Amino acid sequence: MSASPSSQIRRVLLAVLFALSVAGFGVTEQVSAQENSVCVNPAASQTGTPSVVPQPNGSPSVFTDSSNGFLWNVWYADCGINDTWDGNAVVPGGLASVPVAINQPNGSPSVFFEGAGVAISAGVAPTGSLWSYRYVNGNWEASEIAPNGISSAPAVMNQEDGAPSVFVKGTGGSLWNYWYVNGAWQDAEVALSDIESAPAVVSQANGAPSVFAEGPEGSLVNYWYIPSTGSWRVATVSAPGTTDAVPAVINQPNSAPSVFVESPTGALLNFWYIPAPGVWGSATVAGKGAAFSAPGLVAQSNGAPSVFVEGPGNSLLNYWYIPSHGGWGSATVSGESTAFSAPGVMNQPQGAGPSVFVIGPGDSLVNYWYNNGNGAWNFAPTGNP
Repeated sequence: MSASPSSQIRRVLLAVLFALSVAGFGVTEQVSAQENSVCVNPAASQTGTPSVVPQPNGSPSVFTDSSNGFLWNVWYADCGINDTWDGNAVVPGGLASVPVAINQPNGSPSVFFEGAGVAISAGVAPTGSLWSYRYVNGNWEASEIAPNGISSAPAVMNQEDGAPSVFVKGTGGSLWNYWYVNGAWQDAEVALSDIESAPAVVSQANGAPSVFAEGPEGSLVNYWYIPSTGSWRVATVSAPGTTDAVPAVINQPNSAPSVFVESPTGALLNFWYIPAPGVWGSATVAGKGAAFSAPGLVAQSNGAPSVFVEGPGNSLLNYWYIPSHGGWGSATVSGESTAFSAPGVMNQPQGAGPSVFVIGPGDSLVNYWYNNGNGAWNFAPTGNP
């Protein structure tokens, strides 16, 4: 695969920015929401899909990339009389993908992203690098996991010991796994080719990873690790023409995976694994023209999925499964011209319902959260970077 001239120029510029940022900000101090917070809204144009994780107090901490390649962290802060949003730039330039955040065992965030890479030989366009920023004792610690060969945003899960395991699309449609063990990063190629999207990952019941991605001709493929043999198995979940975006996956109450995808026609599809007899079920959650982004996904208090997508006219839609009658509920969270990205979502504390983040008008970051008290969605901007 060859990159376009404009893509090559962009990667070179990102590489320069990223080299400067790492040289000057290899460890970037974060103004904590609990320590020395000035409680001001950030100001920078945000793009891509927000990634959100809970802080130790349950409030959201959101990571986005900006139009100038910055990595931004915006978090809900206790500022005395009035709680508000605070934020700062974690990495001042060089991002080549949306960030993906996960909590460490102590509740602090770690963030992974594709960075600008370097050309492996003269005349060859540079491929992306893979980076991790880990929040430790009030500072961000940077690690370059891979210097090149990356061509997608990462997917990440915690291993049983709490250390991260990261999956990315590589060159030529390959699938790579990087995992942290004994103070160092190890890597292995899971698949040589046939990967057409960034991956999604979920833990199996035994703690091993199960990875999903768009496969050849818009199919959905699954790779899962078998610890007893130290090998990967692969299966096609759905036929060509069913998948047109990064999948989203969640565990069912029985620990088997349930996967959601946007189809090429804009339908929202669900595929779920049935351990006995070992087959995949399938259903259309919403028909043609309903979904215009990759799904955002969270479990309801009963373990059933609640799915969010950008809908027609840049609206934000919610579909949730109702086990008692085996059907899907649906609602419009926000109307047209309000959502310009795939959603990032987390559950609020104490079962208060989902909290959803999207890029809104003017490249702002906006938050919608469900109020169980009145059964309605509340809205607030987090600042306009």
